[in-house]
Amino acid sequence: MATNQTPISEKPSKSRGQRLLLTSSLMVIGLFGLCWLGFKYAAADSEPDTNLAFLQEFSSKKEKLDSELTALREKAAKESRESTGNPEFGKHPHVSVVAVSPSEHLDRPNDFFAKRLKIDLDDDAIEQRLKHDVEYLSSDELEGRGIRTKGLEVAGEFLAKEFKKAGLYTAWYGDSPFQEFQLLNGSRRGAVQRVLFHREQGEKYLLTPNVDFSSLMKTTMGTMTLPVVFAGYGITAPELNYDDYANIRVAGKAVIILRHEPQKTDVNSPFDGASASRYAPVYTKIQNAISHGATAVILCDTHSKTIDSTHDDPFSSDLLKVEFSENAFDTTIPVIHCRQALLDEVLQEYGVDSLEEVEDQIDEDLQPRSRDIKGFRIGFEVTRDRSGRSVRNVLASIEPNGPMPKRTVIVGAHYDHLGRDGWGSLAVGADGEIHNGADDNASGTAIIMEVARQLAARRDLLKCRVLFVAFTAEELGLLGSKHYIRDPAVPLKETVAMINLDMVGRLREELTVYGVGTAHEWNDIVLPAATSHDLKVLGRSSGYGPSDHAVFYERGVPVLHFFTGFHPQYHRPADDSHLLNINGMVQISRCVTDIVAKLAEDDTPLSPGSGGNGGLLAESGLSGLLDQPESTPPRFGVVVNKLKKREGLQIRYVLAKSVAENNGLLPGDIIVKVGDTLIKNVDDLKESVKGHDLGDTIPIQLTRRTLNLEIDVVF
Repeated sequence: MATNQTPISEKPSKSRGQRLLLTSSLMVIGLFGLCWLGFKYAAADSEPDTNLAFLQEFSSKKEKLDSELTALREKAAKESRESTGNPEFGKHPHVSVVAVSPSEHLDRPNDFFAKRLKIDLDDDAIEQRLKHDVEYLSSDELEGRGIRTKGLEVAGEFLAKEFKKAGLYTAWYGDSPFQEFQLLNGSRRGAVQRVLFHREQGEKYLLTPNVDFSSLMKTTMGTMTLPVVFAGYGITAPELNYDDYANIRVAGKAVIILRHEPQKTDVNSPFDGASASRYAPVYTKIQNAISHGATAVILCDTHSKTIDSTHDDPFSSDLLKVEFSENAFDTTIPVIHCRQALLDEVLQEYGVDSLEEVEDQIDEDLQPRSRDIKGFRIGFEVTRDRSGRSVRNVLASIEPNGPMPKRTVIVGAHYDHLGRDGWGSLAVGADGEIHNGADDNASGTAIIMEVARQLAARRDLLKCRVLFVAFTAEELGLLGSKHYIRDPAVPLKETVAMINLDMVGRLREELTVYGVGTAHEWNDIVLPAATSHDLKVLGRSSGYGPSDHAVFYERGVPVLHFFTGFHPQYHRPADDSHLLNINGMVQISRCVTDIVAKLAEDDTPLSPGSGGNGGLLAESGLSGLLDQPESTPPRFGVVVNKLKKREGLQIRYVLAKSVAENNGLLPGDIIVKVGDTLIKNVDDLKESVKGHDLGDTIPIQLTRRTLNLEIDVVF
């Protein structure tokens, strides 16, 4: 019971008056602060050479977002007033609108009824559909479905169309199946957002991002203006008596470098003839520039590339749209790919021959033509992209006939990949080549579409909802599934299970299924389904792992993750559809359909397991490295492959929250030595990492691309 209450008519107390005075003072100070900032940025816009920060685009986007947010708030308040019958609800600032999941506003009546999908379900028909879908998703047209490509958006539209064609409910977000979110960069590193050419006689030319140049590496944020050096092809090849850096000093300067290499079409070239030598990749050129002390790198296409293309216009050449890993180099610096025509024009102003002539001269005598460009300076501004990048999960569901379901089974697969030589590529010399990702993960995406069709053909038997989610941004760290978990379409407490398919296109002797220990019923469900479709299953109990199922398991949802194994084409341009086992994908699609149908027809919750013992599905192989044990964190947490031509084990996956991840080990690293043990096989690695307590430190020698490193790993 409240005491010492003050009547409303009485004057406020002294302390309250002091608080009001303090609040008023802070408001005045804030107003002066805003005015000062306005004058500061207005002045900055008038001096682009000293401060390149522009706020116009940011302000316009902010105003648009603010207006959209206001409209959404007003709409939510109106809906709440109508639903509660209270005309004052939402009109006062102290009244808040509670967020609800989209499932609570689905446009479906309690007597919902939909007919079965009429579709051919024999093996030949399923095979043709899977083949069509996976070939399209992994075609060059979709540019590897990278985050920075148009192809990813096209793939999302294709998925939405196919789900709707199969009769699935797709209006999860208004009239849309797309759960959109922004990829915002929270680190202290950024990309080159502005480039300014300081030309002769004080003329300045501001380049347009993604039109005149593209940024290829995250680096420390800030601004700089640098003198410029032209370093030819940026190659140092002592065995060929060729060095573009021999007679120039590049420390503290921006270095202009031509892509490719001399005599690249000459079969008699000392640079491996007409094939690309180890000096041709962009990565090698950047590392060489860093080794010589360069502060920034400007890459430029060669003239021969333009002539070989379908257009003669130098502006038609595509800008590289890749982002090299910060960990791939000794240090990070601004690196951009610039239009050839822009650099050609400016360099000729400073007495340099045209780039075409320079290339011809080097091709003729294999002598470098490097030189300082006296008087030419280039300004860089490195910032975070304020607006972020919008990406989309794709959601569609089979709604059971009758009342609103109380339970949901989720079937998921990520549909993104690396695009054009993204940061996760294991192909050092790809140089912007499309990574089509047929197995990773066009295969899983095609199968969830086929499972949707097969279940839609038996929908009248289903008692709970089956929600299909095609996740985006998995290759960047499970970002799509993590966003879904933060903002689920269906409350997680109503989610019976999550079934994930990632890299399921290379079925060989057995199908690996992770998560069989996450529910007590999984063995009785998975084994009969696999056996009926002639699948030999290797079970792994853990619900953790480097794919989208792991984030659901962390929130207590039982999971299964289907996987057909690694291969030499993993995260390389050669992962193409002609290598897939389409018949195996037919078997897997039927197996998963039966498992989901069993869950949806029974409409009973699963009993969560410990994620430990797999029961009938025994552990084997690399389980000791991959699985998460009962204690946290896991002992090491990597999946590795043995190398054919050298000693060591190459890391394929790094488990989330593992010792390996916490110490910065990366996919592609080759583990050579752990402590005093040379690593020749998996048993060597297991023995060398076991028996360590939390806090123990052990040195690990590894090769990362071209670098030999030693890392002190803390358990």
